[in-house]
Amino acid sequence: MFIVLNKMDKKLIQKIRKQKKGHLIGVIGATMPSPEYDQDSGVEIGQRLRRYLEGRDGFIFTGGVGGVGVDIYEGVIQECDINGYYSPVKGECEKRFDDRFFVLVPEYDEEIMPPKSLAQYLGFGGETVLSAPKRLIYRPPREYLELGESSSRGCLDIVRAGENMRERREYVAGIADVLVLVNGGSGTLDEAFNAMETSVPLIVMEDSGGAAALICEAKNDTPHWKIKEQLQKRNLSIEYLQEAEIYVCKRPDEISSCLERLF
Repeated sequence: MFIVLNKMDKKLIQKIRKQKKGHLIGVIGATMPSPEYDQDSGVEIGQRLRRYLEGRDGFIFTGGVGGVGVDIYEGVIQECDINGYYSPVKGECEKRFDDRFFVLVPEYDEEIMPPKSLAQYLGFGGETVLSAPKRLIYRPPREYLELGESSSRGCLDIVRAGENMRERREYVAGIADVLVLVNGGSGTLDEAFNAMETSVPLIVMEDSGGAAALICEAKNDTPHWKIKEQLQKRNLSIEYLQEAEIYVCKRPDEISSCLERLF
């Protein structure tokens, strides 16, 4: 069961879930992780998630930004290579990886205003006319695109939801059956609270630092000001967080047992 936040397009969510059958495991984390984060651990999490899905219906997804998400996809591809998770490509002898992975990204990048020298010109009568901001289609980082070339599709699987990053963050909880929280900054913390409010379970990697560590501290009655800010913004109590469905893991090899309990 999943609950949809009011601002999201319910039909779009239903369409995504119809296309991506099985359990959808989202991974949320920082674009620029804090020093506590270990890149090798991020890669291992990706490996273990892909290993869990073998023989099951489901997909892994991230928010399509750099940092933790790229490490997760790197781990997914490594696991496919090590264990031979291939998917034959029609009309080709070559086998490609059955990655079971996609990125959930917004339609557009942040609005970009051209430089002042290019953004204005003199119209008739001498008045200054400003051009409208450009809206660029969001393109995932190069690292994702290169990894996606080895998949059975031959390219990264890109799913779009929301016009900008703020809207996309809401859709993350809207389509996920569970979210794995690895490190994370303020945007990740926002995604984690969206999950709590929509009854999506969280698997939190405690030792990865960042938002993950803050949530674990709050569960132990020592909420950081960033946690208090989120609670106040949403008119929630600390008890709400402490009673949410949150599973704390210290090591990547503990994730599979959490997923077994959930599914």
